[in-house]
Amino acid sequence: TLDTVDTTDQQIAATFGFGGVTVVAEYEDVADVTGYAISAATTVSDVALRASFAKDETDLRSAVVGISYAGFELNVQNDDDTTNTETTWYGHYTMPMSDLQGVSLTLGAGAGADSEVYGARIDYKF
Repeated sequence: TLDTVDTTDQQIAATFGFGGVTVVAEYEDVADVTGYAISAATTVSDVALRASFAKDETDLRSAVVGISYAGFELNVQNDDDTTNTETTWYGHYTMPMSDLQGVSLTLGAGAGADSEVYGARIDYKF
């Protein structure tokens, strides 16, 4: 027997630059759920700022605001559907491991309505 694959999925994205601000607009229709997202990012001095918003046809919405500076990153996310709203924050600090070129250590934490998460990760870039 042969399995059939739904080839009707659509994903479209457009990126625009406006005087130091990058804006990305996206539309997708995947697995019979249609939605869109828009995001914007810029840098002021050495501080990176970004914001995004997404919504689908079932009225699920998500908004994220983030800031990065000198290896630190902090994000606040708000997810909302027709019955629940949840705000989550998460952040991390990435530092190079001085003796090993291309290796860094990331320490992170986050919290939402019902959970707190902490962790560490070692990354190696080839």
